[in-house]
Amino acid sequence: MVIGSNKKNEVTLGENNRFVKRMSRALCKDLDYGLIILNGSPQKLQLDKIAFYIDKVKLKTAYRINFSEVNEIYVNEAYRLAEPGELLYTTDTLYLNPKDKNRMEVMLPPDCYLPSARKMFVWIQLLGYYDATGKEVIPETDQQTKLKFQMSEKTNYYSRRFDRNTQKTTREIFNINQTISYDLAKMYFITPHKSDLVAPAILLYAHKVEGQP
Repeated sequence: MVIGSNKKNEVTLGENNRFVKRMSRALCKDLDYGLIILNGSPQKLQLDKIAFYIDKVKLKTAYRINFSEVNEIYVNEAYRLAEPGELLYTTDTLYLNPKDKNRMEVMLPPDCYLPSARKMFVWIQLLGYYDATGKEVIPETDQQTKLKFQMSEKTNYYSRRFDRNTQKTTREIFNINQTISYDLAKMYFITPHKSDLVAPAILLYAHKVEGQP
């Protein structure tokens, strides 16, 4: 998915919509959720930076951002799964500090590319929380660092789900918006409210590599 930029040869990958506060979600140590980014342009893209949005940080938070190859698997009309593959790039350990909020930006190295028509899976990995003395802590839920979610018109948000039968998180990573839309249409003959279809508030900024598909 590509939306335009004001500068020649620059593109923005992602959506920029209204936030849905109740949907903010804590960062996770394991791969529980993320976003598939598609280069829908005819040119190879060099990725310059990534931006994401967070609620106000309560505790110093160590994290990193992972970019992986990904396969999308069609199961049926209700279910599509993501299979993240080889890790393409991961940032160094980064930190969010108390009172940080809203937009965060991370510059990417010059060898980060996304070829035309290729996809990648992007997720932000929690590494740990630290108190004012630098001691690692396990915070209460209301002290956790949360990624903002925004309304979405796409079906590129994937997440594991909680299985009520096993009381565990599923191994599969589901396309959440596709499942919500299908279930409401088939069971209740309605379309979901705009605020029910969301995605992590993540944007990638890139520029076209001329002459390279």
